[in-house]
Amino acid sequence: MGRAREGLSFFFALSVVHCCPRHCFGPSALRVFTDNPQYIITSVVFFLNLLEWLTSYQTGEIIFTMLVSMLPIVELRGGVPFGTALGLSPLAALCAGVVGNLLPIPFIIVYIRRIFQWMRRRFPRLNRMVDRLERKAHLKGRSVSRYKYLGLYIFVAIPLPGTGAWTGALAAAFLDMPLRKALPPIILGVITAGMIMTFATGFVVDVILPAAALAAGCI
Repeated sequence: MGRAREGLSFFFALSVVHCCPRHCFGPSALRVFTDNPQYIITSVVFFLNLLEWLTSYQTGEIIFTMLVSMLPIVELRGGVPFGTALGLSPLAALCAGVVGNLLPIPFIIVYIRRIFQWMRRRFPRLNRMVDRLERKAHLKGRSVSRYKYLGLYIFVAIPLPGTGAWTGALAAAFLDMPLRKALPPIILGVITAGMIMTFATGFVVDVILPAAALAAGCI
């Protein structure tokens, strides 16, 4: 677990120092940093202290796992192993992953179509990306619509690339499913996917990794 924390700290520090000034800030902000090096030091120290709290205390580990599970594509299929690597118990990692994965879902179901319309009006350059997301939502919606809410549950419950709560919520939004009917199968699907990932992570940690270490020792 200590090596996992060291790796996370190094990666985060590297991202802050090398990526943020070049890609996340405008020219004026860059001048502030170059003219006042102490700002860079203060920012890095702040982020490192924040990262230390997120990876050294159980409350921070739970919040960190929730934040990772909120991310699209990653969701809890990445959040549960991430929380386990931080040192959380399987149950704590599962609960944090489920809660984090579910937090954005009501907003996606209710507001995503309005957000897409707003993006088209305000940022025409993003039309291609919005078109791609809408095509994906309609494509996944066809897979779900045959079995309606049962199909939505199965779609969310299988922790594979291209499935999950985010995509399921997109499909529900474009199928005009009401929130009160779409949310229960998504919640059950997320819990099921979380349990699958918890057992899979435990199997890897308790069986695969020791066997691999034993085999490497024999060689």
